[in-house]
Amino acid sequence: MPFRIGAFDIAVAVVVLVAIFLPARATHVSPVYPEDATSSLQDVSRYQALLIQEPADGNAAYELSELLLRLGQTDWALQVAAAAVAEESSPTRWRAMLALASAHVDRFEIVRARDHARAAVAACQTATTCPSHERARLLLFTAELEAGARSGVDPKLDPRGFRRAIRNAYPRATFRKRGASTP
Repeated sequence: MPFRIGAFDIAVAVVVLVAIFLPARATHVSPVYPEDATSSLQDVSRYQALLIQEPADGNAAYELSELLLRLGQTDWALQVAAAAVAEESSPTRWRAMLALASAHVDRFEIVRARDHARAAVAACQTATTCPSHERARLLLFTAELEAGARSGVDPKLDPRGFRRAIRNAYPRATFRKRGASTP
């Protein structure tokens, strides 16, 4: 049987040689959180420990979710809040629902945020752990989300227009110093 080298053999040999002599890829590792987030990370670990100890703690889920949102970890914030919302026996479940709504707002998912905010209002009204000032805050948050959803403005495409639609529906009071002239 004669020994012959064909084009396929040469191509395989070139690929093998390139794979052998190719330099290794450089791997660059960068931190997920900013370097100035040390105190926030300590708070994250504290609230994670609280949630491990008591998974139904809506207050800890809310605080942890808010911290994660500030650190840019929206997906983790959603998971933390959703896990706490799943604990139906919690008297502070409404706070976890509020955290879930806030996480959806951060992702510009306004209709989902509005639905979770409505559920938070309903849970707050039946809970004994929901103070009146929190209920008022929830009602305002829900009303603003409803106004934004009704406006038809897509917050991903026009965030300023979306905020303007909410501001037009619910103008905020502004206070002037005494003696200041009105414009």
